[in-house]
Amino acid sequence: RGDAVRWAGQLSGTDQLILFTEHGYGKRIMGSIVDTQHRGGKGVRSFNFGKSGGQIGAFTAFHESRNFSVLQKRGELTTMHTDEIIAQSLSDKGKPYVLAILDNTVVSIVL
Repeated sequence: RGDAVRWAGQLSGTDQLILFTEHGYGKRIMGSIVDTQHRGGKGVRSFNFGKSGGQIGAFTAFHESRNFSVLQKRGELTTMHTDEIIAQSLSDKGKPYVLAILDNTVVSIVL
């Protein structure tokens, strides 16, 4: 119920994925810890939202360290570097990086 595919692709062992929830929590995941899903697979759960009902707001895969900006619904951009985002496991909660208050949610990552 309410699940959706937000990204589909193949990550190599050296690739990384940055994810942000709509409420500004982010984390960096190493490609080597994400198992390839086969036909009929259920995907990979990257955040456990529980009763909060949150969703993934933005994501990007990258090969090398770089700058990027997180875009919010009202147009605010928060500029960061990939190395600022703490590498975590799939089961970790993430850390707050973007102040997303009320309906000014995270909507995209601008490279």
